[in-house]
Amino acid sequence: MVGVGRQNALSDESVPGVNPTIEEWVARKDKFRVMSEGLPMPPFAVEKRYIRCLHPKHDEKNARNVLVVCTLSTDTRSWLSAARAVSRLLESHKVDEVAGKVQVEIRNTNELYADVSRVLPNNPTLIDALTSIRGDIFKIASEQMRDVVTSITFHMRVNWQHKHNDDVPGKPTVIVYCKPGSTCNFDKVEEEMLKTLDKIPPELEIHLEFLRGEIKLLAGYGEPIPEYLREITPKPRNGASIGVEGRTDEAGTLGGWLILNLPKERREICCALTCYHVVRSVDKTIRDYTDTHGVSLDDHGSHVVIEYPAAQDARYTMRTLGSLMSNPAIGRVVLASGYSVRDNSRMDWALIESPSTFTVNRPTPAENLDTKFIMEDTTCYNLTTDSKVREFGRVHLGDWVLKTERTIKTTSGDINALPRINVNWPSGLVTDEIEILSHSGTLQHQGIRDRW
Repeated sequence: MVGVGRQNALSDESVPGVNPTIEEWVARKDKFRVMSEGLPMPPFAVEKRYIRCLHPKHDEKNARNVLVVCTLSTDTRSWLSAARAVSRLLESHKVDEVAGKVQVEIRNTNELYADVSRVLPNNPTLIDALTSIRGDIFKIASEQMRDVVTSITFHMRVNWQHKHNDDVPGKPTVIVYCKPGSTCNFDKVEEEMLKTLDKIPPELEIHLEFLRGEIKLLAGYGEPIPEYLREITPKPRNGASIGVEGRTDEAGTLGGWLILNLPKERREICCALTCYHVVRSVDKTIRDYTDTHGVSLDDHGSHVVIEYPAAQDARYTMRTLGSLMSNPAIGRVVLASGYSVRDNSRMDWALIESPSTFTVNRPTPAENLDTKFIMEDTTCYNLTTDSKVREFGRVHLGDWVLKTERTIKTTSGDINALPRINVNWPSGLVTDEIEILSHSGTLQHQGIRDRW
């Protein structure tokens, strides 16, 4: 058998005939996390106090107070009764009157399920095998998990303690992400997907997981903690802060500069490149139109004014800006993709006519690169502040990429060898999206919406 699912580790206490939630399904698989009542938080939940206020990432409204008891024991037979006994003890001492309702969790941190992802290796046999079943896996998910599945991806999974240990091999895994709180007959879906995985050559063992999670556009995500640009130069540079005129609560990143060549018009336009979601109009009517149709050269009503620095950063550093703020406008958006889809991938780019800022493109200097970002081959990344980017290329699956953005934080990662199937766009579109997995665990910082 080449398809491997995670076995139930705890007794099934669900009501017959009632489908479990994704959280209940995952909780059954972990023998080494037991709650006095309710379900454990997802792995890597955010904690805030000794009696920990835990909540799923980016979901503070569902925070709970949890007393976590850690043990090295692997004998879990008495854990549930022990957790309930501690819970009764807390109630008898009226802890809930001070801290609110407190749940008790007993866990073995070394043994509990906390796998993380690596990119797929450069293994043509494995890549071909996973490619061959992508369509079948998606077909099963779309037919039997409608309104449940959010995306499907293909990773190497390894315990979090071994993420940076290349001597510990990962497990090739198909991961089906599901909307938080969604219900489904996961047993039936798992059985059918495992049959599909059994079609893969027998020398390969492919694992299957169902996990809680969804992808959201950063522009519409929660209330991110603002990240402010602290170094504002007289003229923008790669990774500089930019924003739409009239918008004071968001800022984006200027990517690079390029020349837009229009041979029919015998015209060249010096442009700055950024993401479309950064330059969406503050006017809802215009925004709704350009989301669908993009921005064209002759559509002057959609040519919004772009400022440097973004008003959000300008307010934060007003005392140091001086004359720079007298006229922050650097140009107008002349072309943009909107949220269109091409070659089954979602587009997100914009060009700002900005001859006054046009300059050479500079890569991130090696001195800004964190030492934990190590390339797999022997190539030395030794670019300096004097280095220049001479052309824009295309990214390829498996590439190593480096990213910096307006806060001058630098991270890097690898492009996964297979794209993620994303089925959770608000429009209902299904697209294949390039996926970058970071060496540090976080490629994108909260409050940052694009990068160079």
